[in-house]
Amino acid sequence: MYLYIYIFFYYPDARSITHLRNARGLNRLIYISCSPQSAVKNWIDLTRPCSKILKGHPFVPKVAIPVDMFPHTPHTELILLFERQIPNNDENKSNHTVNNDIGENKL
Repeated sequence: MYLYIYIFFYYPDARSITHLRNARGLNRLIYISCSPQSAVKNWIDLTRPCSKILKGHPFVPKVAIPVDMFPHTPHTELILLFERQIPNNDENKSNHTVNNDIGENKL
């Protein structure tokens, strides 16, 4: 079961990204970047397919919002919403077991 948990990251390192990808129950992530150019590697790691190191389902960018906090400079913050890409077969499993007086039935 995936919970709606939001984690905000301002400047994560490579280990943080690995822990986020491997975290169970985490399906939404808000990433705040002060330097979009330097955050691209993190975004790639969040969205790449599963591997030996990145075991969790990949994230998919859903919304990107640029924020111009300093209009007199070329600097721009970027806020991204990532959601976990969960395959359909994980969402629609029907292997629930119900105990009743007759015995166990698979629904």
